[in-house]
Amino acid sequence: MRTLLAGLLGVSLVAFLGCETKSPPGGPGVRPSSATTPPSTPRAAANDRTAPQSEKPEVVERSTTFRLETPATSTSLKQGEKKEVEIKISRGTNFKENVGLKFTAGANSGLKVDNPPTELKAGENNVRVLIEATKEAALGDHEITVTGTPQTGSPVSVPIKVTVKQG
Repeated sequence: MRTLLAGLLGVSLVAFLGCETKSPPGGPGVRPSSATTPPSTPRAAANDRTAPQSEKPEVVERSTTFRLETPATSTSLKQGEKKEVEIKISRGTNFKENVGLKFTAGANSGLKVDNPPTELKAGENNVRVLIEATKEAALGDHEITVTGTPQTGSPVSVPIKVTVKQG
């Protein structure tokens, strides 16, 4: 019984700790590569239950990559409320570029970012943004997508999870 409980605790811990909201790597050290290989025979194609996947980035030089990170848990807001959220950047040892930032909220969510920063400068490791749920914001779970675009190389996107409650 102890072994079962220890196993369940271990799996739960891995699942909990693995729920960070980090982007895939981006920057000049990344290039897109095909995530799938065509099936070798028609029968293999018929038995392939996986839909074609989008291209996944291939890291060719980790030291020139970056990742964006947003809070792992959903930010809870009441309608008409504002809260500050931190966005972090993890830089490879040789990634010294500015990263442009763009924030995109769902069209009917009623969420917005007040005075959003447009860039993370080369020496910066984080930025704070003020998220607002308007008085008419739709109740429930939403996302604001943060897209980071380096001066060279591949851009990345990561969600800020937001839960809107009645105000």
